[in-house]
Amino acid sequence: INDSQRSVLMQRQVNGDEYRAQSVSGGSPVGIYGGYTVPPEMVINIEQAMKDYSGVLQAADIFDTGSGVDLPWPNTNDTSNKGAILGENQPVDEQDVTFSQTTFKSFLYYSKLIRCSYQLLQDSAFNLESFITNIAAERIGRKLNEDFTTGTGQITPLGVVNGATLGYTGLTQNSITYDALVNLEHSVDPAYRISEKTAWMFNDATLRVLRLMKDSTGRPLIWN
Repeated sequence: INDSQRSVLMQRQVNGDEYRAQSVSGGSPVGIYGGYTVPPEMVINIEQAMKDYSGVLQAADIFDTGSGVDLPWPNTNDTSNKGAILGENQPVDEQDVTFSQTTFKSFLYYSKLIRCSYQLLQDSAFNLESFITNIAAERIGRKLNEDFTTGTGQITPLGVVNGATLGYTGLTQNSITYDALVNLEHSVDPAYRISEKTAWMFNDATLRVLRLMKDSTGRPLIWN
C-alpha cells in the first residue's frame, strides 16, 4: 500500500466507514475488487457477461487417473488385411496383427488465483463462494476448449484439428457449397460416419454461413 492509499484508508477510518474487498490495489480498495457485492442496499443478483466455450467438451470422453504419469493407449489398424479362400490341401497363410500405442500426457490446469477475503464472503449479499467457484470452472473450461481444438500435443493436449486424419480439403468460410459439404462427409469412412458420436465441428461464424445457404428457389438448405 502506498502513501496515497494509506491516507485514503485512514480518512475512511476517521469517518467511520467500513469496506470489504478482495485486495487493496490500484488506489481503490472497493468497487471492482469486490466492494460492489456488499450492501448497504443492492439488487440481490449479479450481472455476468457470457461467452460460449464448451462445444468440444461435449464430445470429449473424460476419465480420471490415479496419478499424473503417462497413460499408454494401445491401438491397431488391421483395415488393410482381409481373409482368403482356402483351396483343398493348401497351406494356411499367416498374417500377424500389429499394434502401436498412443501416449496420453497429463497436464495441470488452473483458473489463476482469485483473491477473496473472509470478510467479503461474509458480507456479500449473495453466495459469493459459489459464484467464484463457477468463474474458476469457466476459466478452465475455456482453456480446455482451446487446447482440445487446436492443441499441438507438445506442451498442450493434442487437439482435434491437429490430431484428425486429413479428409476433403479446399473449403474456406466464404466459399462453402453444398457439394463441398457432401464431399467432406464422404471423405470419412462409413464405419465412423454411422457412429452416434460422429458430428460436424465448426465455429459459430461457419454455422451462420451454412444457415444462409439457399437452393435455387431461395429456400434455406439448413433449417435448424
